[in-house]
Amino acid sequence: MKKYLFYTVIFLFNCQNLYAQTTKKAFSENDRVCFVGNSITHAGYYHNFVNLYYQLHYPEMPIETFNCGVAGNSAINVIKRINVDVLNKKPTVATLMLGMNDVNRELYSTITTDTSILNARVRSIDTYKKNVDLILQSFVKNNAKIILLTPSIYDQESKIEAQNMFGVNDALGICTEYLKGLSKKYNTKIVDFNGEMNLLIRKVLPQNPDFKLAGSDRIHPDVWGHFIMANIFLKTLESPKVVSAVEIDFRGKKVVEKQNCEVNNLKIQKSQLSFDCLEKSLPFPIESTFKQALSYIDFEKDYNQEPLKIRNLLKGKYLLKIDNETIDTLTNVDFSNGVNLAKYQNTPQYTQSTLIYKLSMERHALIANNLRDLAMFDFAELMDMKNPNDLEETKAILNKKVEDSKGKPWYDYMGMVTKQYLINKPNEAKTTLRTEELLAQIRKENKPRAHRYLVVRID
Repeated sequence: MKKYLFYTVIFLFNCQNLYAQTTKKAFSENDRVCFVGNSITHAGYYHNFVNLYYQLHYPEMPIETFNCGVAGNSAINVIKRINVDVLNKKPTVATLMLGMNDVNRELYSTITTDTSILNARVRSIDTYKKNVDLILQSFVKNNAKIILLTPSIYDQESKIEAQNMFGVNDALGICTEYLKGLSKKYNTKIVDFNGEMNLLIRKVLPQNPDFKLAGSDRIHPDVWGHFIMANIFLKTLESPKVVSAVEIDFRGKKVVEKQNCEVNNLKIQKSQLSFDCLEKSLPFPIESTFKQALSYIDFEKDYNQEPLKIRNLLKGKYLLKIDNETIDTLTNVDFSNGVNLAKYQNTPQYTQSTLIYKLSMERHALIANNLRDLAMFDFAELMDMKNPNDLEETKAILNKKVEDSKGKPWYDYMGMVTKQYLINKPNEAKTTLRTEELLAQIRKENKPRAHRYLVVRID
């Protein structure tokens, strides 16, 4: 009897674990999420894709995300700005991705056995470790849940024209292992960008020598690379979820299954059926800028399934209409196998998702290319200003910094962003208000709507 009781307990424990695994979510309702990092966060898209997924899949569960990346930052820079740029936002969740600048890439510009350089490499990583720990202590003190993000890769394996500072990615690997230890110390969630991206590049490169996951500079992934990062984030912290799923038995005249939706007013006649469907989520629109990523990840299978399945239809071709608009001509076999509506860009729900995507990208651009560019100067070049609101003083300081960078690789970039800063700074409040308006509009537009489906035989 004890033996059977033991196995029963084990079975129930495993069932509980299975249930937990299938309902995990990265964020909760009303979370305020700060994505803290360097340029890969500042100008990157991975966090915006994660935010967009939440806006589409959990429209009744509002969260707010904040881009807290600053180009060029290492951990010590985050410590200096953490109170005025992160904790002031009162985050309930903080993610942290650093390392690319902390390892001091210039130390790997040549292959060397010089003891002083080798020691400098070690010191850089030791400094990173100490400062990251201090950042986490600040998060804990302020009751923010922590999600550690291991640094995205430095691509030292692909054929790229940019100088290959071989060893940088190995240094990031050391940072990654340290973060895994910190995750245990602070009992945090962790997303292993470095490990997963390394696995992918080593898998793809033998078949595709032109594969460049980290972009043309070996550091900054393109938009589709950031989509892969977002997928890694979701795969680690989110359960695979359908947008919605509907299965109808034509012969039995009943709804057999429905997931994440409501189905009403089912009417079945000799050669057609119709019903109303209100989904609780929206499909994720696949745009040309990141579609390339789908060749390497399972995002559509895991997070973008919207199957409509109708069994026992009479043999023949059928017209699928939603809200009286023709979506496709399909066979009874197609419907029997299941049709993934998320792949159709002409459904009303996909059109709705596309609008939200555009609003989200407009908001992201204003933040990344305007407000965070301002932050880059405010929390780096201008923190010691006596009169922060004095634009003339600001102009003098920045122009001097541009002048001092003459002959450096970043001279042209400094000149460009300085000019832009002086244009954008007077409009900072107006730009911030626009980002808030866009978020409000997203939250208004992302509520799913009921649609009328018609499947009618045409031969």
